[in-house]
Amino acid sequence: MIEVAPQNPNGFQALGLLQLKENELDKAKSSFEQTLELAPDRLDALQKLVLLHLSVKRSDLALAVCDTALVRNQNNPSILAGIELLRGQIFQSRKELDKASGAYSSAIRTAPDQQEGYFLLAKLNIERYGEQKAIETLEAQIAANPDQPAGHLIVANIYDLLKQHNLAEPHYRRLLELRPGFIPAINNLAYVLAEQEKDLNEAMQLAKQALEKLPDNVQVLDTLGWVQVKAGQFDEAILNLQKSLLQVPDQPSILYHLSVAYLKKGEKEKARIELQRALATDQEFPEKSDAEAMLAGL
Repeated sequence: MIEVAPQNPNGFQALGLLQLKENELDKAKSSFEQTLELAPDRLDALQKLVLLHLSVKRSDLALAVCDTALVRNQNNPSILAGIELLRGQIFQSRKELDKASGAYSSAIRTAPDQQEGYFLLAKLNIERYGEQKAIETLEAQIAANPDQPAGHLIVANIYDLLKQHNLAEPHYRRLLELRPGFIPAINNLAYVLAEQEKDLNEAMQLAKQALEKLPDNVQVLDTLGWVQVKAGQFDEAILNLQKSLLQVPDQPSILYHLSVAYLKKGEKEKARIELQRALATDQEFPEKSDAEAMLAGL
């Protein structure tokens, strides 16, 4: 592809991914750099480049490539928000938690309809203050300013991380009173209803409403797939979860959801493969203990 279309960033991105699999890290780094040279808005290439720098303890270089990307994407709020999220994760890995909080908050201000910033800020608050203190602090802020949407979404994310979905639900409902049509709240309310196996008809309506607005969004596809699993629509669920994984093939929660869909459909070997993939990522995710128990039972 590169020889035929040397100005096509997709060729360099594909080559970098292949070199990563072959553990040719320096070559992969060069390929991702070339991708970004041709297409500065390629967040997937930037993410891989950041991970390569972090893998060799060069967080300074990881920040430098993010700073360059910020300059080159000044007129693209969605991409700027994604870069700020990467910067936040780099700062968090360095235990520079105030800077991490600032980066996540900047991402939220830049693209307030994107869910990931709220989620990462929620996780950061737990790391900084502990679960109970983070919740108490945010609930106090909400009590003082109940019409501020961001506080509701962040504390709801914390409750979700703790699997206290019944406590997250009223915050999502309040968010939709404050901001009707707010997709992160619509999507997350569908998810918590599914997790509680509570009013799956409403959950399905909400998930499909979110999908109409964001048909290619990873979180939205995952939520609809998970609601469909709970509703027994396994074939539809598998299609949506697979579509989500095309964008984030190593996302462990989605892999877990897909494994549950396969298991409930009776395809145990496929379920085993997806569980192994989820656990092989070595990432922490809310369903990790469930995934381990499920794999042990197969």
